[in-house]
Amino acid sequence: MANFGYESNGGGTAKAIGTYGYGCLFTISENGTAQSITWYITNQTVGILDLKVAIYDSALNLLASGEKNDIPEFFDGWATVPLDTNPDLTKDASYWLVGRARTAANCYYASVGGWDYYYSSTPTYLNFPADPLAGTFSTGRKFSVYCTYEEAPPPTYIPKVIMVTCSPIAKKNGIYRRLKKLWTPPKKLWLPTPPACVPKGVMVQ
Repeated sequence: MANFGYESNGGGTAKAIGTYGYGCLFTISENGTAQSITWYITNQTVGILDLKVAIYDSALNLLASGEKNDIPEFFDGWATVPLDTNPDLTKDASYWLVGRARTAANCYYASVGGWDYYYSSTPTYLNFPADPLAGTFSTGRKFSVYCTYEEAPPPTYIPKVIMVTCSPIAKKNGIYRRLKKLWTPPKKLWLPTPPACVPKGVMVQ
């Protein structure tokens, strides 16, 4: 397993993820299959906290979502939410990692120039996530959220054999060439060039 996103507690700057949905755009460096999304949050609720997450492609289309219903009171740390389905992720593509809590909780970000983020008061927790993603998009905040994915296996190379047939003359000349190693004819003797063999198959590299 591997992660892509921001795996640090974003410098202590808090936002109320129970009032707004928040998200950030991150790029994956290899092919993989998404498994879960993890947010750094603090539970500000008296009692258990519910948290929903979602992953969208760069065109704002919903790919998968998940929900966690057992974040304890006074929790302060990384909350991992498994996804209900596991979408394929493409190398060098960017994805929105989004979350929303049912009740009072904080998420965190670092101020990073040019970093794309999202927030919206709608939909409510009950109707989260929306499809497509809609809200306010801006730059300059890098939220503490990451996606865990299973790396795609490397491609398997299967070599294929070239099959060739040679004409009788080519076969004869082949024998002659082998004999030529034992006997060198006079320099003026003319030796015909053997015809090329005809390939029956194509090598796939």
